[in-house]
Amino acid sequence: MVTLYETRYTGWTVKHFHECWQEEHSGTRSYTWTKNTLHAAGQVARATRRGAHRKKRPRKPLPSMMLHQDGSTHEWVPGCQWDLIATLDDATTELYSAVFVEEEGTMSSFQGLREVIAAKGLFSSLYTDRGSHYWSTTEAGGKVDKTRLTQVHRALQQLGITLIIAYSPEARGAVFSSSPDLE
Repeated sequence: MVTLYETRYTGWTVKHFHECWQEEHSGTRSYTWTKNTLHAAGQVARATRRGAHRKKRPRKPLPSMMLHQDGSTHEWVPGCQWDLIATLDDATTELYSAVFVEEEGTMSSFQGLREVIAAKGLFSSLYTDRGSHYWSTTEAGGKVDKTRLTQVHRALQQLGITLIIAYSPEARGAVFSSSPDLE
């Protein structure tokens, strides 16, 4: 396995190599075994420890405690550039809503939230990026102004739903990287 990595897959992440090794080369060992073996052989460097402010947050213990909503622009259909607004559960990564729109914004966020509330009922909190339809900022990329509420923020507040902001770069695209339904 180490020789295969050295000769054909140098520079690949352990995750991608492990998947390829299992699918194309009939590898049978676990990901952890693969990672530890490549570390011991000096083929891949150990990841640096995350700072306290960058540690992964544990998932919520129960469904509907917190949902994520995010949009991704892509050519989902050849020749058509659309935004996909996805809303999923933090605890289970179950996809509750996926809506194609021309451009992400207030109405597309409301459309996704309406679908979720109609199908699943109210939830406790919503985790989002710093999109202008969720949060007001005085300057692009700056801190949000929690006193100037957007339409989405006001509506959630009236429903008793807490809006949580994602400042970390890891949160960008969290919906699309954590949901197996969107792969």
